[in-house]
Amino acid sequence: MTEVPGELQESILKGEAAPDFRDPGADVRFSELDLALVDALQAAPRAPWSRIGRALGVDATTAARRWERLRANGLAWVTAYDAAKSSTVAYVEVRCRPRALESVGTALADMPWVFSVDEATGDFDLLASVAAADLPALGRSVHGLIGGLDGVRSTRTRLGITLYSEGGDWRMRAMEPAGHAELSTPRTSRRTVYSAQMHHRP
Repeated sequence: MTEVPGELQESILKGEAAPDFRDPGADVRFSELDLALVDALQAAPRAPWSRIGRALGVDATTAARRWERLRANGLAWVTAYDAAKSSTVAYVEVRCRPRALESVGTALADMPWVFSVDEATGDFDLLASVAAADLPALGRSVHGLIGGLDGVRSTRTRLGITLYSEGGDWRMRAMEPAGHAELSTPRTSRRTVYSAQMHHRP
């Protein structure tokens, strides 16, 4: 068995809902060690199991087995999405026709380049966070794909300019301080500036 968590037969899901592998009869509660394990993998997702186990005070096999249990029961998973360093990020407000909110929301959530969909109040019904390679691609996607959905009345796009924090920054904070020290790496305090430029991808 490999010691690299990211290589333990994990699928990197792009724009998909979390998989539901749960056994209806399984015990799906988190233990304190489970929470600390998730915290450790958030802090160092590519660390070998030996280092993860050392930070948690357990052996590598126990850490790997616990992660596999969480994964198999649909309690934890790995996901990936474009971020400000590699894409143009924007927030699209969507006004829906009467009784179309659920169908439009579902259609938005199914688009791989839409990484969050929230219900809103005020002039618009939904707020979608989206990513595109550049501004022209963003315009085509918003006007052609979102604007073309059945039930969409209108859209308004706000371009992201500065990233203060994002989902990948969130931490469980369940590990002991010594465990955090074991896995800590220097983090930059500089704000990330969103990009609106063309990116040459491999």
